[in-house]
Amino acid sequence: LLANKSLLGFNHVIACFCDQDDVWVKEKLELQLERYLQIEGCDSKPVLVHSDLEVVDQNLDNVADSFIAYQGLEIERNRFPHLVVSNLVTGCTALFNEALLDAALPVPKNAVMHDWWFAMTATAFGELVFIPSPLVRYRQHGRNTIGAKQRENSEATGRGLVRRFLSLEH
Repeated sequence: LLANKSLLGFNHVIACFCDQDDVWVKEKLELQLERYLQIEGCDSKPVLVHSDLEVVDQNLDNVADSFIAYQGLEIERNRFPHLVVSNLVTGCTALFNEALLDAALPVPKNAVMHDWWFAMTATAFGELVFIPSPLVRYRQHGRNTIGAKQRENSEATGRGLVRRFLSLEH
């Protein structure tokens, strides 16, 4: 969270999700903040900027250059009707503003994943922006909560998450 906003010359509150086992590329925040500031009305509506990831093993050796390609995701489907059934935002790539924090919090107890909830809230009430460059090295190991799955392995997991999401109490 950028706490001392006056040092940056603007009055935006910016936050990111950060997983302790993933590695941000050096330019991640700079590139995301630059893209965020290009969005018209970025300070008055919920905005989430996310990126692709490089999939790496526990030793940071490359597994796949693109998480999106590795999982067979269709990023052009990054719109609310599609996000209701399939999350395309990985939390450790997300940068978002105070308006999204206000709109998305508190995350419902029955929400499948916090990053999915933030993505749906951004698309429903503001803007979701994708940067195609991998800005995070997404470390895969035996303790990943979800992890990267090649397309043929990800479909069964996706069906289970959809069933869980559709069972949310309203």
